[in-house]
Amino acid sequence: MVLSNVFLLLALRRLISLKTLISSQGKIFDASFWIFISAIFHFWSVLYIILVFISIVFHFGKEYKNWVLPFVSFFCVWILYIATSLILYDNYSINKSVYQVDFNFFDFKDVYQNMALSLFVSISVLFFASQTIDYQNKPLNMQSSYKQVYFAFLLALGIYVFSANKSNDLLIYTFAPLSILGANMFEKMENSIYKEVSLYLLLGVGFFFFFAQL
Repeated sequence: MVLSNVFLLLALRRLISLKTLISSQGKIFDASFWIFISAIFHFWSVLYIILVFISIVFHFGKEYKNWVLPFVSFFCVWILYIATSLILYDNYSINKSVYQVDFNFFDFKDVYQNMALSLFVSISVLFFASQTIDYQNKPLNMQSSYKQVYFAFLLALGIYVFSANKSNDLLIYTFAPLSILGANMFEKMENSIYKEVSLYLLLGVGFFFFFAQL
């Protein structure tokens, strides 16, 4: 999941940089390529490909060539996957278990894991809602980037929802978009004391649940 998330971060970086309108086709191809590579390590991260098409709509909806690039990336990754499998294992196959879907939530045996997940959901709702409400106050040239971050967070939740063998580890996919949303929320706070207390409290709670689950 760590490797999968790293590749998604590379993809997100390329998609956010589309607002410059420079080398757009290369960025779309790269982002799609990294997403499909990520799906090799954790299948449901392929949901991020939706963000590629959303980004195309935001910036280049009328340029039909850009809609084809994600499929070209898929073909390239598929060829690389088959070639690597044949070289290393003399065959290639896909384990059907990677497609499994599980909608069983809050079923952890450790009470601290359930508590940590509940708190995480509360904080996520706070960050997401506050920044969604404040969206109209964002600079016009940055609004498309914020939309991409919003959708990245929702798709990260989708990865958690669809993945089997649920654990708090799957929340790693939400860390990057939540960090951006949370940082912007704290930046808007005018009272510096309240800002610092909130940050230290959030950090302390995180450490508490981390050590409690060991």
